[in-house]
Amino acid sequence: MQLFIDESGGLEGKDRLFVVSGVCGDADAFAKRVTKHRRRIGRGRRPLTELKGADLARIAEYEVLSDLPIETRFATVFVRLSDPRHAWAAKELGEPELYARMIEQVRRMVSLGGVDIQGLTIDHGRFKRSVQRRLQDRLERASNRPIPIAFRRSETSPGVQLADLSANLAFRRLNGTPDFGAAPLEGLFRVLDKRYGGGATALDLSEVAPDWLTGEKENGSP
Repeated sequence: MQLFIDESGGLEGKDRLFVVSGVCGDADAFAKRVTKHRRRIGRGRRPLTELKGADLARIAEYEVLSDLPIETRFATVFVRLSDPRHAWAAKELGEPELYARMIEQVRRMVSLGGVDIQGLTIDHGRFKRSVQRRLQDRLERASNRPIPIAFRRSETSPGVQLADLSANLAFRRLNGTPDFGAAPLEGLFRVLDKRYGGGATALDLSEVAPDWLTGEKENGSP
């Protein structure tokens, strides 16, 4: 199975919330589902070149994600600057290091059910190539078993497109975006959580947080 990674939000400006989502499953099956829904959603208007959460209605995102093979696994990790530990880490460690830690935690979460991750594909867009190389080295050193790691543009990777939809939904849910205030959509999100083992977890910084922050509670709830 392949693990695909994308992110939403950030640690600068108004967001103050950074979300990394992973979608793990069969790459060929993902490609077929993305092609199917890209054609369906684009019918009657300009054809879609890719599925992107920022461009789709929330219900359309749900329809795509709920149509994935049952063995698919989701995992989401977030950093919220209102959490003192996360604020400290954003300042002291920087975004690339936090991003690597978030990807590692997503990978561990997906692997808990005995999933054999055979490759890792990360969205190309966030960091320039020199930072990507450092991230790749960092992730390879942290891995118990070396696996191929690649950075791909989302338009060329159906799996990254699915991770984008997952990250976009998780960001909106965690950020309290108004269109998640409706009970039906919140209920649909719970269906995704139950079906694919999703949910969102705060980044664990217990190994690196200083003693004076030890008593601070991470905000682990959406």
